[in-house]
Amino acid sequence: MWHLFTYDDVAAFRQYKVNGADYSNYAIEPLLSAAEVVENDKLASGNSPRVQALGMERRWTVPEIPEWELLDALSHCYGVLAKLVIDCEASLIAPLSGRNYSAFAEQITDKTTTPNCMRAKETDRLELVSPKTGLASAHRITRIERDDSTLPELVERYGPLRVLPKDVSSPLDLVLPQFNNAKRVLAADGYHLRIQMLYRGTTIVHNEAVELGDRTDKYMHSLRLAELATRLGADGFFEIAEAWYASAHSATADPYGEISDREGRREILFVTAFTRREGVLSRWCFFNRTAFGITFEEDRSDTLAWNHLKPLAQSWGVGFEATI
Repeated sequence: MWHLFTYDDVAAFRQYKVNGADYSNYAIEPLLSAAEVVENDKLASGNSPRVQALGMERRWTVPEIPEWELLDALSHCYGVLAKLVIDCEASLIAPLSGRNYSAFAEQITDKTTTPNCMRAKETDRLELVSPKTGLASAHRITRIERDDSTLPELVERYGPLRVLPKDVSSPLDLVLPQFNNAKRVLAADGYHLRIQMLYRGTTIVHNEAVELGDRTDKYMHSLRLAELATRLGADGFFEIAEAWYASAHSATADPYGEISDREGRREILFVTAFTRREGVLSRWCFFNRTAFGITFEEDRSDTLAWNHLKPLAQSWGVGFEATI
């Protein structure tokens, strides 16, 4: 169990272990409900307002490899074996056949990764609870499928959208054209969903719309995004969204406070591309809601990133300077 303060400020504060030599009785009932854990934590920690989320993670370990979570260790071994089998099969003149091998091979989507069904995702073992409400994080995610048949309706509603270039060397090349399209969508609808994409090279490997209820949901989703990028072998990220903006470098900025409650906050529309090798490129602008609709201020570009991308950067082993 641990406290989460900001995206890069996590403090472990309690660890429970199941001791005893008899592991045959492996059905362990939960001792406390999430609400009871939060209440006990408030009493123990003094109910610090700095705590943004209470994390509860289940890990199985054995004395022989204490640094490994057991399911992670098993999936790692499976992946090593899978790569040996695939490399061996590729070198044969006559490929192997048989139902069992075919079922095995179909699950190997990348020679460097294990099948999805064998990966014990960190977020599957983790629950984040809001200390304010005592409720577990429950963000909603919707997969986006491309449907070219709706293009005439889109043009009628938003006008002639800028065609995205097909031959690009990096997701960073799409920032400007996507930003222009996003402004048309926001002006017509009055809002813009948070849309996120993961890339492997210049190929989209994941595409989704995300709705986040509060900061705890945002923390949970950021951790999930980093884990998903690792699982898919993604090395690029793309995001379109509207958000509250407040400077992280303000003299009065509270890193633990809600940006939506911060004095002087403003609304922005942004498009950000972030790749492991090239870093960050963002295009954004302030916008205002008036009786006559959305009005936009000047467009801006920079190489600063948003704080919620810190877990992704950490999973890639790269750093960046955050702007909010």
